[in-house]
Parts: sequence; structure tokens; C-alpha cells
Amino acid sequence: MDPDQFISYKYRAQMHEKKGELKEALRFWGEAIRSEPTIPNLYVSRAQLLKQMDNHEEAVKDLEKAHELDLEDGKISRLLKIFRTELKLTKTEEELTKGIGEDSSYWEAYYNRGTFYHRSGKKKEALADYEKALASKASKDIWFKKGLILYEMERYEDAIKDFDDAISGGDKDWKIYSTRGKCFGALNKNEEAVKDFTKVIELCSEERYKAEAYHDRGNAYKSIEKYKEALEDMSEAIRLSPEADHYFGRGNVYSSLHKYEEAEADFTKAISIEANHWNAYRMRALSYFRMKQKEKGIQDLTSILESNENPQIYYSRGVAYAGMGASSIDNVISDMTKAIELAPDLAGAYQMRGVAYNTIGKVKEAIADLTSAIKCAPQERVFYEIRSNIYIAQNDFKLAIDDISKLIELHPTSAKLYLQRAHLYDKLGDTGRFAEDYRKGSLIKTKKKLLRGQQAK
Repeated sequence: MDPDQFISYKYRAQMHEKKGELKEALRFWGEAIRSEPTIPNLYVSRAQLLKQMDNHEEAVKDLEKAHELDLEDGKISRLLKIFRTELKLTKTEEELTKGIGEDSSYWEAYYNRGTFYHRSGKKKEALADYEKALASKASKDIWFKKGLILYEMERYEDAIKDFDDAISGGDKDWKIYSTRGKCFGALNKNEEAVKDFTKVIELCSEERYKAEAYHDRGNAYKSIEKYKEALEDMSEAIRLSPEADHYFGRGNVYSSLHKYEEAEADFTKAISIEANHWNAYRMRALSYFRMKQKEKGIQDLTSILESNENPQIYYSRGVAYAGMGASSIDNVISDMTKAIELAPDLAGAYQMRGVAYNTIGKVKEAIADLTSAIKCAPQERVFYEIRSNIYIAQNDFKLAIDDISKLIELHPTSAKLYLQRAHLYDKLGDTGRFAEDYRKGSLIKTKKKLLRGQQAK
């Protein structure tokens, strides 16, 4: 046999795979292997095809043969481990499905398979099985597990309904109250969240989980601006379980109270416990900026970016550089460019880079960036304001009028905008439009003045 014949078979197998002709592809992989039975990658390729065709057992056999031919290939070893695990799961699913049999009222079989699906990450399938189980037997445990999946899927309103059903029988399981409280928090229903986390604190005896409940209730208190209660809860969470997240939570409360030194201390403690707590770095940076320690803030944001390229962090660091004067303009442009590469719809980054370009005289680039910002957020007035000012500085009054007209459309009761546009019409010698805008602006200004006078009485 031609020693290169297997190459022809290999290419034909790949061609049929691309066309979706899997049976033909399988036949030619077999021919390729018969031509050259000692090449491990041929078995790997056929195993991947067999898996695609749901023939998991044969796929594992092919990988075992590939591994036998090359014991040193780590990729084959890892793939074999994955395939064996998937085969085991497939067999478990088949066994659970057989358990259901012909009796659709056999709730426990649906419950067991639903639990398996949930653990396997098949949430939709798990929901369907829990629904079938509930049709035959209303159970607190099934309601809770179904609600838990809905919570994970961020279907908070639906999850709350299931948790309500689980609790309706007077259940004392703190886990149900805890997850329902998190749902309320996600929906910004923080008064309800406080009640549920309070119930968790009453029912739960394990310090670790009680600490989590204090932390969660502290966040809910913070959201409704009950900062005294929030600080007390966060401090109790730290006492019970001095975890990084608990120090981070208390630091956030201090930050909301503008107590930036205390916030910085808590964020630093969180970082000392968990070196990769990037949110703590981000919030500590904000504390430094508030305390006028910009270099330290930039250093924290840089620490995040060394491990996690995040467009918002590049944006934040660029804003910080912008506050450091003309000497940092290149850094502003660099950070905003990176932010835009990672998030092309980040309007604020275009704005900041446009302003930086304008500062160094690159007017064309500045206008292009502000135009991009407007495309990303056409209702954001500040973009039109900045671009109109650039047009005015370039004596391009017609384009400036276009931007101010858009601003008037967005804010039709602004006397200042009408008067500004009147001034530009005057520059162009358009006396008719000048008079009209001047009259409208003066009228709005007079009405507002009269209204303020009436309110003062």
C-alpha cells in the first residue's frame, strides 16, 4: 500500500466533516487508520468525530489507543480524562432516564434526574424535570431546588415565587430565606431583603453562614442608606469570619460615608487576605483619588491591569491621568485607546480621548472621537457640547449650530442654548434666525426668573 495513502484518506475525512457528512467522514478516518495504525492523531480525530455523533464509548476507545501509542502526549491524556468523565455522565443520564420508565407520575425519578442535570450544568433540562416532579408531588425541597436554578439564571421574580411556595408551609430552612433575600437584593427590593437576611441570622447556627447573612444584610442596609446599621452588620460579619469580602463590604460602607481613610484601611486588609481581590484594588484606588493621592490610585489600577485587562479600569486610570495635567496627556490617550479596543461602544472613552486630542491640537482626531461617542450614546448632551465648542474654536459656526440644535432638541427649555445659537447666527449674519432665537431665549429666561420669584414668596 502507498505509505502516503492515509493522507488522502485524512483529507477526504476532513472534507466530509466540513460538509456535515459525518458517516462518510467516519468511514475515511477508518481507512486512514487502517493505512497507518500507529499515528496517534488519527485516533484522536476519529474520537472527536465519534463524540460528535454521540458514540461516547467508541470515542473513549480511540483515545485510549492514541494514549497507548504516545504516553508522553499530555494533550491526549487530558482529552482522555475529559472523554471518560463525559462517558460516565452519559451513562448516569441514561440510567436515570430508564428509572422514569413509562410511569410519568413517578416524581422521584424526575427529581433525581433533575438534580443530576443541575449538577451537570444543564439548567433548562433540570427545570423541566423539577416541573414534572412538582406536578405529582408538591415538595419544599423541589420548590427550593427549582428556585435555586432560576436564581442562577437571574430570573429573580420567578425564583421568589418558588421560594414563597417552599416557605409557605412554615419551613425553617435558612438557606431558602438566604437565597430569596439575594433575589430581593438583585431586584433592589432591599427592605424585603433585610427581613429575609434577619431570618437567616435567627435560624442559622453556623458562624460562617451567619457571617455571610450579616454581610448581605449590611449591603441591603447600605442600599437604603442606613449606614449605621450597615457598619454594625459588616463589623459583626468580620468578627464571625474575617474574610476579604467582609472587609471589602465594610470599606464600601465607609466609602459611601466619605470616610476614605477608614475605607482605604479595610480595602488594604481585604487585599492582604486575598491578593487578587481586584474589586478591593479598584475601590482603594477610588479612595486614594478622593484623598488626592492620585499616584497611589494609579498604582492600584495598574496592579489590576497586570492580571486583568478590563476596559473600565483602563478608562478609570485614563481619567486619573487626565487630572494630572498636560504632562500625562499621552497616558490618557494610550489608556482610552486600550479601553476602546476592548469595548468599542464605551462612549466615555471616546470623549476623554477626544478632549485629550483637542488639548494637543489634533482637532481632526478630536472631532472623530466625539462623533464616535455620539454614535454610542446619542442622547448624551455633553458630547454635543464639547464638539460644538471645538467647532466654534475653528470658526465652523454652521456645524456648531447643528450640534446646539441637537442640544435644544434634547433640552428645549434651556435659555442658554437658544441664546448661544442666536450668537452664532449673528456671526453668520443671519439676522432673522438671530432675532427668533434671541426672543425665545429671553422669554424662557424671563419666565424662569418670575417662577423663582414666586417660589421665594
